[in-house]
Amino acid sequence: MSEKVKVLFLTDFLTATDKYYGEPFSGQDGQWLRKFCGQQGLSHREVAFGCLYKKMPPAGKVENWWTKKKPATLGWRRLPTGWLHPEAAGQEENLWKKIREVDPEVIVPMSDPVFQLLGGEGGCAIWRGSELTWAGRRMIPTYPAVWLRMNPALEDVRKADIRKALGPKAEVPKRTMVLNPTFEQVSWELTDIYKELETGPVYIDLDLETIANHITCLGLAWKDDRAICIPFTTNGLLKPRWSAEEEYNLISTLRWILTHPNARICGQNLFYDFQIIHHHWMFIPNFHFDTMLSHHVHFPWLEKNLAFQTSLYVPHYTYWKDMHRVKKGEVKDED
Repeated sequence: MSEKVKVLFLTDFLTATDKYYGEPFSGQDGQWLRKFCGQQGLSHREVAFGCLYKKMPPAGKVENWWTKKKPATLGWRRLPTGWLHPEAAGQEENLWKKIREVDPEVIVPMSDPVFQLLGGEGGCAIWRGSELTWAGRRMIPTYPAVWLRMNPALEDVRKADIRKALGPKAEVPKRTMVLNPTFEQVSWELTDIYKELETGPVYIDLDLETIANHITCLGLAWKDDRAICIPFTTNGLLKPRWSAEEEYNLISTLRWILTHPNARICGQNLFYDFQIIHHHWMFIPNFHFDTMLSHHVHFPWLEKNLAFQTSLYVPHYTYWKDMHRVKKGEVKDED
């Protein structure tokens, strides 16, 4: 019979301290995790710890047992997410055994091999803070302790990830996103924005996508639950989406909206977007707030890319930045 716990922290292998005490997370990092969970209101019975390998790999580097690239030597076991050294093969049963034993509500992977065995693509550093699921359980990866030793500034980020894991799951709000619209749909949405501008200040989030400095699409969000993506090219190529007359009407309407006295334009790294708009459409939108600049002023020691910021400020965050990537030479049809 399993002893159901609130959260299960998983690492890759036992350290020398862990081996001495006979269980993972016996060192300083484990002590810190136990103390932090206690501060969040959890008892020691609600927190569990596990590991993938019961002994240390050569030189204490997990890369000697696990690699995503095909190794030069023979005997490695092929797994869906990488290659496993013969000496480590079969030890992944430690992972499944621990999960069955404690039946956790939330799993927190703290190493790339563990995260990948649980279905993750990429590493914990990319997906950290993401609200994921595995076998009906919540899963939120975060940084391993070794990352904090190399960069102590990440400690508060890991605290935020663990605090998210210990708290209730954030519900994704219902939103309407108008994608691949017709000319009539775009006109209707832009008219709606203009009507609101005539009644008072409106905060408009703007995001521009480009290929070779050519505008491919423009995203606008003017309500908490509504946004539109206006394409200007088709299938990611530089082939015009609209006729010359339609594009002229759209750009003219966008100029009225984005330069309206009541327009409060917000976005990420807007200086880039504005110079592209000025170069192609010959106007400059009203600047109000830049998330990248504000975040960098407050936390200059942290990353300032949009995915990282979103992981800190959006409760229901899940990493998304690689979703648009396709193989070289492949064209993704959105129609």
